Amino acid sequence: AELTGTPVLATMLCNHGGGEDVLLAMQRPRYQALSRGEVYQMLFEARLHAERELPGGVTAAQVVFRSCEDIALAMFARGRTYLSMGDVRDAFVRSLQWLTTRSSGEGLASNAAERPEEKELVDDFLVCAPLRVGRLRELKAAVSFSHLSIQEFFAAHRLVEEPSVLCGEPACVGLDLRICPSIRGFVRDLFVHRTPEEQARWVSSLRGIVEATRGDKHCAGESLSSLWGTDAEGRKCRSAANAMTLIAAVDHIVQGWDLSRCRFPGAHLDGLQLLHSKLCGADLSHCVLTRPRFVDVDLRDAALGEVFCGEEAPLLGHNRAVRSVAVTPDGTRIVSSGEDKTVILWNLKKKTGERNLRGHDGIVLALAVTPDGARVVGGGDDCWVMIWNLESGRMEQSLRGHEETIRAVVVTEDGTRVVSGGDDKVVKVWNLRSGKVEQTLKGHKSSVTALAASGTRIFSGDGGNLMKVWLTSSWKEERNLKGHKGAVRSMAVTPNGAHLVSCGDDGHIKVWDLNSGKEQRSVLAHTDIIWSVKLTPDGANILSGSSDTLVKVWNFESGREVQCCRGHGGAVFTVNVTPDGALLLSGSEDKSVKLWSLQRSEEERCLDGHKSAVNAVAITPDGVRGVSCGDDATVKVWNLQSGRAERNFAGHTGHVKAVVVMPSGEQAVSASEDKTVRIWNLKSGVEELNYQGHTSPVLTLATTPNGTRVISGSEDGTIKIWNPAGGAEERTLTAGDGSVMALAVSPNGTHILSGSGNVIKIWSLASGEEVQTLLGHTDRICSLTPTPDGARLVSCGQDASVRVWNLDTWAEENCLRSSNAWVLGVTVTADGSQAISCGCDGSVNVWNLKTRLLERSFPSRKCSINGVAVTPDGSRVVSCGGDKTIRVASLHPESSDFRTLGYGAPIVERVLLSENCDAPTLLRAGQAPQAV
Repeated sequence: AELTGTPVLATMLCNHGGGEDVLLAMQRPRYQALSRGEVYQMLFEARLHAERELPGGVTAAQVVFRSCEDIALAMFARGRTYLSMGDVRDAFVRSLQWLTTRSSGEGLASNAAERPEEKELVDDFLVCAPLRVGRLRELKAAVSFSHLSIQEFFAAHRLVEEPSVLCGEPACVGLDLRICPSIRGFVRDLFVHRTPEEQARWVSSLRGIVEATRGDKHCAGESLSSLWGTDAEGRKCRSAANAMTLIAAVDHIVQGWDLSRCRFPGAHLDGLQLLHSKLCGADLSHCVLTRPRFVDVDLRDAALGEVFCGEEAPLLGHNRAVRSVAVTPDGTRIVSSGEDKTVILWNLKKKTGERNLRGHDGIVLALAVTPDGARVVGGGDDCWVMIWNLESGRMEQSLRGHEETIRAVVVTEDGTRVVSGGDDKVVKVWNLRSGKVEQTLKGHKSSVTALAASGTRIFSGDGGNLMKVWLTSSWKEERNLKGHKGAVRSMAVTPNGAHLVSCGDDGHIKVWDLNSGKEQRSVLAHTDIIWSVKLTPDGANILSGSSDTLVKVWNFESGREVQCCRGHGGAVFTVNVTPDGALLLSGSEDKSVKLWSLQRSEEERCLDGHKSAVNAVAITPDGVRGVSCGDDATVKVWNLQSGRAERNFAGHTGHVKAVVVMPSGEQAVSASEDKTVRIWNLKSGVEELNYQGHTSPVLTLATTPNGTRVISGSEDGTIKIWNPAGGAEERTLTAGDGSVMALAVSPNGTHILSGSGNVIKIWSLASGEEVQTLLGHTDRICSLTPTPDGARLVSCGQDASVRVWNLDTWAEENCLRSSNAWVLGVTVTADGSQAISCGCDGSVNVWNLKTRLLERSFPSRKCSINGVAVTPDGSRVVSCGGDKTIRVASLHPESSDFRTLGYGAPIVERVLLSENCDAPTLLRAGQAPQAV
């Protein structure tokens, strides 16, 4: 009576996805007594009451019967209550398949349904289907996309019929085609069946939509939501973005277009082919730009801010936070779910959405894939456990037993059971074949928030910090585990089943020995709630995602952080890894699923021997040895290949603050708070010289390229030049601006570069006169390094910046920042292409000096990193810090490239860019070296 008595409500239902959505609504408690047949009968009667005229002269009945699937539901309502929704779907697809082949003379017998009642339904579809589809070529495309919802089917069909609806029809104006991979795919399939003339008209219409945005307004820096505002200008931008998305989706070659000053922010330009065209001053901000083919393109003054490029491009399909990500065992597809009530199946190689899995009527909080990869299980706040077939996309089972929100699901290793838990404080074990509850495990006093399964054990964690271990043989508790200070959010079991890894609201990752039940290790991993934890297939690394927006990788044995992934714009709710261990997947509050390459063999070794903080490190010219110094008043020589300490020089009576290696590689020079500068013979291990002349601690050192001079800087504000051959002081320079914290010598050996306070000074080595002063730092300078060609100087300091100076013009070229922490050291690779900085926040960052981009960050250490050096061949980075260790890491670890993600060779050739343009965003999209 509620449905049939209100025409307005009936109209609303007709426009809300048809009977399938209504069926889900009827699964709420108040309608559970109704059969499916009764629900569809009510729906059909409601539609009969909607035969009234709507605005624009369109009747509600016309809206209802715009798609075959709606007609199917109406047919289904006429007494066929014995058929399931899956039966209806199958019959619909069979009828389409028959219609697409009947022109070749094949009859219904080749596609006949196995059951008479299904054949009868097919016959009904054969009568009704031509009413709306009309064209055989479109019908062929429809067969492949029978998983589309009614709205998606309708929208895609309308977009191909008349693309101008992007600007006029309310159902299409609000579309965001970036997150509608199914519609993009359907449009592409429909497009290829059109005649060349029809295709040309269609593309021309889309081009007109884009060109309508031409203007002088420049909106770089604004958020996409503001660019796509509700005003007329915002609607035009959204329509233009959707138009460019469709042009890219159908693989149309854009040649000779003039889109200067056009605005299409947020377009999904995957594989866009742009030849001999102009985009001067165009707004491409927030676009997804992958696999481009840009040849002879003028992009001067174009806005390229916040562009997703190459491997950075996330999987966009959800319009609210992503809560769970699961991977199929073969690693070819992933499944994601979110707060938008959708479950999306993605092709991981193509990075495109294959289909939406429909059924849930609420937020989908948990997913799990069966071991055979055939099914996916989902649970959410609608209290249902739903199981889909990944090949057909149809829902096979919907299991009802929980009374409140389901927060976790897992499938046992043998694939026979599904385990679920939620706010009703119980764990339910379901038989996957029969769909019935085998066991209900009680004992938790708060919501069950985490589940895991391994062998004969099931693990559950709750919001009150309690974890339980259950035996599947007896369904009894084996033991309880307690240790977290707050809710347990996620759990994972090592491949050998010996350890359990857990995380929670306290920001800790804990490792438990399952034999003893004792906590083996606890690491404060994040500064906020850790929502998800996973193990790599080999069990060597732990993956974690947190509300602090970071995704981190931890070494299981040592507990050290080995990788930190920054890029999400909100809390990271879920992490996972592909079966080959190559890709890390993360889903976030920012509505995206991101893919990260898991770095391998990054840290080669850790050199442990100092008893206090290590302050500086230097490398011999042959790259074989490293020399370090620290607060324990020692200087140590290390073999970087074996990791062993070869010599220990003791002689200083205070903290040793700096060390350098002479160009010959036979001697090292150290400076200390004991006011001395000492020279050590690396072969004999003896102290050769001891310079005494400073009146305060000596803080920094440098040598000339030919090794004939040693320069030292002190807290007394002086710079002293020493002759190693004679052991005498040659000259004293007065900086006059406080302590001299940094020194360097130009590659040609003619100038001394010093940093004292926030001032950089250039001195003539021959005359000792001050040549130039460089101003720009706003706090104390900590380190200086010139590039090998002597053209630039790289400096860093306590103002949290790395600055690049042009030594020909004495001007500051760039200011690089990654955080608000002091930058304590900087060095430059031998080819001058990269600068490597370290800071008090434990970071080691690699900067590209040409593109001015932060190329990568080494895993952060929980201590200040005081010094950094790079081997002469540029293969390894050596850093030292307050944790008393020296770390040797590969500068170019093995990682996946575009081909890992299935990208073809991107091409970027002859592109004009403004000097102040963010060019690297485009180059990253086409970073295959042989093609750029």
